[in-house]
Amino acid sequence: MRANPSARPEQSQQSVTPTTTLIKLRRVLEKTGLSRTAVYTEPSFPRSIKITSRAVAWIEQEVDDWIAARIAASRSANETE
Repeated sequence: MRANPSARPEQSQQSVTPTTTLIKLRRVLEKTGLSRTAVYTEPSFPRSIKITSRAVAWIEQEVDDWIAARIAASRSANETE
């Protein structure tokens, strides 16, 4: 079942800074441990950015923030058990 892209949370309208890093799918998969399918269908996962007509990338900080949120959610769930 394909997730509704409009159900994804809005990404902040962040400005590009010298420290903004775009990462390709291979690095996203390495950082998260998710499958390619999960990266594209997980509603809470950051959206990709089209960088050319055939290539996409993700803002590394958004991926890192998503990972941190998963860790925090896991830790708080463990505390309530």
